[in-house]
Amino acid sequence: MYFPLFHLNSFLAGILCVKYILKVRQENKIVLGRWMYGTGVMLLLVIVSTDNIIRHYSHNGMLAPLFFLVIAGLAMDQSILSRFLGNKLFLLLGHSSYVMYIFQFPLYILFSEAFPNIEHESFHFNMYLLTLILFSIGMYLFYEGKMRNVLLNLLLKKSK
Repeated sequence: MYFPLFHLNSFLAGILCVKYILKVRQENKIVLGRWMYGTGVMLLLVIVSTDNIIRHYSHNGMLAPLFFLVIAGLAMDQSILSRFLGNKLFLLLGHSSYVMYIFQFPLYILFSEAFPNIEHESFHFNMYLLTLILFSIGMYLFYEGKMRNVLLNLLLKKSK
């Protein structure tokens, strides 16, 4: 069963990754970025595609250091791949991913009530997925993004 505190280590790893990116990005280390994401992708491919001891335990944040290498490396790099992954559509999907994470199960319950034979390769599942993505984007644009700005403004006023 899912319990949010079991994922605290992944959350903390993400915060450390962002702090590192913000610190190193100012130093403009593009070559380091390419080395980081290249190494991270290669190690991930080795772990996923071979039968090894790490593969069986690659859940609950076990691969966070490798994801750190990939994410931090791409953030520091200025290549075509980084610019492609940084386009507005992917940024919007990234911003709305938390809403998607929170509402995936409730929306799935609603869809499985309406369509009892929903399967992962069915038309109904594709409709569920499309609805989830559009719902998440809408919630981000019309609620989460605006509330984040309100909270940031309140926090900035109190810190002055």
